[in-house]
Amino acid sequence: MLTSVDFAISNQNFDPGTSLNFKPVLLDQTGTPIKEQVSVIITNEKMSRVFERVVQSDETVEYKIPTNQKAGYYSIRVSGGSLFEATLEINFHSPS
Repeated sequence: MLTSVDFAISNQNFDPGTSLNFKPVLLDQTGTPIKEQVSVIITNEKMSRVFERVVQSDETVEYKIPTNQKAGYYSIRVSGGSLFEATLEINFHSPS
């Protein structure tokens, strides 16, 4: 039974032109990963979607950050099942 959504990410600060890699995971009551589909959405500060994909739980997702990506705080929203959702804020830096 699905009890939580989690995701692993290597960093929370990213530069344009690099890749953001993360792994969304659905977990049951014992903490065991559940193999089901999850929805992944990355939004900017204005809540505009910059990335959207449906993937398998426990699958690594890559988002190549465009070189012209505006700096600021972005949110990764991962949802699975009918009730569970997790959100993480990340920071995209301005090009140097």
